[in-house]
Amino acid sequence: MPDKESKDSVLQALQWLENKLDEIENDLYLTNLHKQQQFAIYNRCVKRVKGYLFEIYIQEQQYENARLLYSSSNSEDAVVFIFSSYLYENDLISAKEFIDTLEAKNEQVEDFITLQRINLDRIPYGPFYNASSSDLVVIRDIALKPHPFSAYGKALYYILNNEIISSEIDEIITENKSINNEYDFFTEDNLSVYPNPFSKYLNIDIALGENDKIELEIRDLFGQLFYINTEVS
Repeated sequence: MPDKESKDSVLQALQWLENKLDEIENDLYLTNLHKQQQFAIYNRCVKRVKGYLFEIYIQEQQYENARLLYSSSNSEDAVVFIFSSYLYENDLISAKEFIDTLEAKNEQVEDFITLQRINLDRIPYGPFYNASSSDLVVIRDIALKPHPFSAYGKALYYILNNEIISSEIDEIITENKSINNEYDFFTEDNLSVYPNPFSKYLNIDIALGENDKIELEIRDLFGQLFYINTEVS
């Protein structure tokens, strides 16, 4: 069980981040480009902090509070967190009702809905549940798809059929995308950051052109700035 101090610190961090987002939104001196960059930084931090707070609420069996963290979002992450909270609560009726309210806005969500409906039928019977051959075919097909929710298919197929499904993971190359080409030169080939995570020392290797200049900021998990260098060239 997390202590009250750690819970309070996470709540304070979340409030600070939300206030910071409001501050950025209302800053008349920031260009749209800089607002987008700041939003990207702080929204990532909000996502992580909400994840920590969700875990705390689940451990404390405050399931409704856990769901409230994501009640205003229709993102795929929010769907997964809300649905999983019902499973943690062992409230299968509400879990089914929630799944039935979801809109299959894309293939990933449609596959998630399909898998969880089968999973909810399975849970009450535990190891004594016998899946139909048609369900196993559906699960296997989803498990082989190249999207994140296919992992649920692999796990469910193993539970039901005791068979591991392996598939190649697509190579992902991260790039810093923006509407301004000035910021589009970072890829894995010219940016290296290690070790991650780090305690005392962090190495950042950046391959810059002769006239390239950047501003380097390092923030902690909660978005707090603890290092800035505006003269990297």
